[in-house]
Amino acid sequence: MHKFLCIIKQGILLTRRCFWNFEDDIRCLNPLLNKLVGGSATSQHCRGEAADCALSPRFMTEPSMSALRREIKTRVTEITGKLLRPDVNTNFMLFAYVCLNLKELDIDQVIHEYGEDFGRPAWVHIASSRRMDKRQVLIVGSYTKWRYLRLTVEETLAYAT
Repeated sequence: MHKFLCIIKQGILLTRRCFWNFEDDIRCLNPLLNKLVGGSATSQHCRGEAADCALSPRFMTEPSMSALRREIKTRVTEITGKLLRPDVNTNFMLFAYVCLNLKELDIDQVIHEYGEDFGRPAWVHIASSRRMDKRQVLIVGSYTKWRYLRLTVEETLAYAT
């Protein structure tokens, strides 16, 4: 958990400024609970290298976050040539931010997990490890027939335009 907490403490994901709801993943403390929620015994959650994260819905309306929202939207448009759909949720904004800054944040894996549709994840899985350098961007949910799909950053962001 040390490296992941260090990333957060460095402000890489703008924790307090973005109303980050970082809930310490309690399944890493209890292998039985991890099993009950369907987690893998080798999950990075169990090693404290991953967390399922969500931003508060206030991120989308808070005036102090307008510059960051604009930056994310602008960068998505620059990459895809299209505007973000208006129905993306706060968790997608977190997902997009991490995707856009994958290398700078030293993130191994970011996953757009479940939710109503692509662009509206229920949460964002973010993992970082000293042992791996995967730089994976994945999506999973009913929109992928419950299969993990690995995509490029460009492909992933294009789905939300």
